[in-house]
Amino acid sequence: MCFRFALLLAAFGTLHAQSESLGPLSCISELQLPNYVLLAWQSRVQAKYSVFVRLDDDGIVTKVSIKASLSRGASVLLEREIRQAIEVSRFKTRCTAAELVCSFSLEGPESEHLRTTIKYRSPNEFGVVAAPPKNMMEPSERRN
Repeated sequence: MCFRFALLLAAFGTLHAQSESLGPLSCISELQLPNYVLLAWQSRVQAKYSVFVRLDDDGIVTKVSIKASLSRGASVLLEREIRQAIEVSRFKTRCTAAELVCSFSLEGPESEHLRTTIKYRSPNEFGVVAAPPKNMMEPSERRN
């Protein structure tokens, strides 16, 4: 079962203010992190996405642009999950934009259950990491 992660922090991103440049981690009040969508996990999709977030004067998300890079089967399901998570995140009012990197990767031994961990990589990347799914097909059902 997947759980949504909400992190309260001055979090990820190369963030911009109208008149001054702010350092990473300064403008996000609450960041909702995306889930590894079950179908994408079962399909072993791994991808990295660049996410550009435009904010209004009140720090409300007005636009989210997502571009896939370094992907093995980049998924619109994961893009939708990122968009939904970012749209409910909270940003400080002095910020006008944020640029983040979101990655989905499979690491470790295979598992029958989807369990995720979150990794932060400086300066602006957060990763959703899961064990690869165990192949549940019977040997006679597998294709060569």
